Amino acid sequence: MTGTIVVGAQWGDEGKGKVTDILAKNNELTVRFQGGNNAGHTIKVGEEEYKFHLMPSGVLYNNPVAIAQGVVLNPKVLIGEIESVKKTGLDLDLHIDPRTQIIMPWHIELDIAREKAREEESVGKNKLKIGTTSRGIGPCYEDRKNRSGIRFHDLLDKDSLEGKIKNNLGIKRKLLGLYGYETGLKESEVLEEYLEFGNKLKEHNSDVSSLVNLYLNYNRNVLFEGAQGIGLDNDFGTYPYCTSSNVLASAVFPCVGLPIQEMDVVGVTKAYTTKVGPGPFPAEMDEGFAEIIREKGNEYGTTTGRPRRVGWLDLVQLNSGSALNGYKSLAITKLDVLADMEKIKVCTAYEHPTNGKIGWFPSEASQAFECRPVLREMEGFSGEEIKRAKTYSELPSGVKSFIELIEDHIKTEIKMVSTGPRREETIYK
Repeated sequence: MTGTIVVGAQWGDEGKGKVTDILAKNNELTVRFQGGNNAGHTIKVGEEEYKFHLMPSGVLYNNPVAIAQGVVLNPKVLIGEIESVKKTGLDLDLHIDPRTQIIMPWHIELDIAREKAREEESVGKNKLKIGTTSRGIGPCYEDRKNRSGIRFHDLLDKDSLEGKIKNNLGIKRKLLGLYGYETGLKESEVLEEYLEFGNKLKEHNSDVSSLVNLYLNYNRNVLFEGAQGIGLDNDFGTYPYCTSSNVLASAVFPCVGLPIQEMDVVGVTKAYTTKVGPGPFPAEMDEGFAEIIREKGNEYGTTTGRPRRVGWLDLVQLNSGSALNGYKSLAITKLDVLADMEKIKVCTAYEHPTNGKIGWFPSEASQAFECRPVLREMEGFSGEEIKRAKTYSELPSGVKSFIELIEDHIKTEIKMVSTGPRREETIYK
């Protein structure tokens, strides 16, 4: 059996799309296993740029791709991505697990209404706003847990869908009213729209759990594509400033429906750190530096367009994530963005007012807010030298020192070094 899991080692937006795209070439099936269209993966092939929110990145190799039941699916968004892929002339072999939960319009309305209420109720330091993308992700996962959700197979059964829409909309109408939000949703219109979604997607209905188990049992290479990053995990991230799903590598097993087994885990990190929305960010840099990096690295959300907060590379976060994910290797992206700076910094520890110097990310967000970074300054490196390098030995000495510092601290080898957005701008160790 051979499986590879790609996960984010920071707060998402690390460049997992590019890494997944590269690894997908040598894998026979790529599986998206959690999250929803709150995440966006960008892939650049030549001069063409592809932005996917639900479609697994491996689709660009004409290989089979799958969406597992751990995903929450907005069918309208996926249909748009399917149409985009077909326009490129690629052969699409997409499988959607029938158990996959469906994002309904009331989930999006609830997301918006709750975030507005949180903002209005925030007092002083007690900030209740969590920075949701307003895509309905949280409310959909909530319905999954309370067993009232609508699943993909319901879109293929009119009677089932009609009953569930009626039951859900009645309850959600009352719930939205508590937030002072009056929904204009009508049962008949929602039913008609989602039956049409089901009709367009029915050819992709497939038991993904059985499919993946079959591939693995025959020793065929399978790539599992994660969304977001360790800092956004619902249990081990900066709760409540996090997503609604588990993003750890171990989430693959329940999200896809697999027995626990050994797999390669590739953690993806930028050469610096970014974060969207509120929450603790110990290694956040001064806004002057942040603005330079933000513009140079185009650090704006693929999904929301929101400007990302920017910080120095945080080895404390990487180390904590390594313990939780069990990285077999790391991939580092956007080294070119740090190029031509006289000095760069790396966070090697935190200073906490009560606990002193610590090397582990705090379990409570309130403690993480109080942490200050212990920064190590390093020599910068030339952008021209990075662009010319085709092998690891040709990289500037400053880059190699930077990489060696990470490897020594995390005790994990960096095997992939991205020096630009394109596939070919990648160096392997």
